[in-house]
Amino acid sequence: MAEDNNTRFTHTDSQLVELRTLMEFRFQGVDRHFAVQNIRMDALHKNAMSRLDNRLPGASSDDLEPLFNLKTGRKIQEKPTRSALDRMRSAALENYLRALEIIPEGSEDEKRDQLKQAYGARAILYFGS
Repeated sequence: MAEDNNTRFTHTDSQLVELRTLMEFRFQGVDRHFAVQNIRMDALHKNAMSRLDNRLPGASSDDLEPLFNLKTGRKIQEKPTRSALDRMRSAALENYLRALEIIPEGSEDEKRDQLKQAYGARAILYFGS
């Protein structure tokens, strides 16, 4: 009888260890998911602030506030400028657009417009000024 109880306790104990291992694995997955989402949300917030700063009257005529990669959270360009955007080639434009999870479309000029829009660097007309 005592041996039967020991066998049951050992079996129950091993099941609890398996359950604990599974739960730890699942919690690690949730933690990783939240870490990825936090990076993304932080980058989206920074990009919105940069876009706003780049559009404000009185913003630099050439320098731009940086945008951030939605997967890594890092700047997509170290010192972005309007003139650099105008000189950028199709491959670079596509890389920056993809870092922002924007699908590059059209000609080189259309991709440039997409990136300028992402930066908030497109010309804005102020009426009544």
